[in-house]
Amino acid sequence: MSRTLRTPVARALGAAIGRARTEAGVGVRELARLAGKNGAWVNRLERGEVEFSEEILNELADLLEVSLDVKRRWLDRFADLRVSPWTPSAAIDDELSALISYEVEADHIVNVSSYIPGLLQTRDYATAVITADDEASNIGDLLYIRAGRQGVLTGRRAPRYTAFLDEAALARPAGSSEVMSDQIRYMLRVSEEPNITVRMISFSAGCYLGQISPFMLLTFPENETSPLVYLENLRTASWLDRERDTEIFVRAVEKLHTIALNVDESNDVLLKYQAKYDEESHGHQNLA
Repeated sequence: MSRTLRTPVARALGAAIGRARTEAGVGVRELARLAGKNGAWVNRLERGEVEFSEEILNELADLLEVSLDVKRRWLDRFADLRVSPWTPSAAIDDELSALISYEVEADHIVNVSSYIPGLLQTRDYATAVITADDEASNIGDLLYIRAGRQGVLTGRRAPRYTAFLDEAALARPAGSSEVMSDQIRYMLRVSEEPNITVRMISFSAGCYLGQISPFMLLTFPENETSPLVYLENLRTASWLDRERDTEIFVRAVEKLHTIALNVDESNDVLLKYQAKYDEESHGHQNLA
């Protein structure tokens, strides 16, 4: 298989083409007919499973009548396929599309974070996080996508999911005390599922490998895809897909297994913070 197929960059490029097709009101079969291909080819292209070329991208840009700026972004992304080991400063919509496809295929997803990761967020907590950006304009879409992503953890082929949460994720509130209490209650409930594990990294653990930046590590059934790392920034996201880049993240997760609290201890921490936020919430209600 070509080194450029099924990579994060290829999937993000395919997702961008698929979105342009949808916005143009063109169906899969119609685009296949216009391009002289079949529907399976279009589906594979939008999943990043077709060898891209400048000729293909130029043809698709003409068929879908995209703007010159859009075509330039496609060609820039195509250049990234061959020269970059990661997906640099890409539009978050493209990266979310790639992330969703990988989450569905993964057999184990690990989140390391100092805030509650998207796959575990309640709607109210997610709203508080997203609206921290007072210029965010697509809040409804992001909430819809986030809710849809969570279905991967409960589907028929649900992967194993492990969240290593820094205690700061609980200590720093997002939204009201009631929002935080509901968020913790939700995590306690979903962590009862056999494939979902939440482990806390207590303040007493001190500094640890992986503390600098939240990340998601995805591993896949043997021989299908190498481990991938997803890094989300303020309004962009990046992927790491080469072993020399992902190895340190794999090692960080291995170390976290030794320093994070076990499940029972983690539940005790969660319950402690839930009680704290419940008390605060009741105190505010009494004052009102």
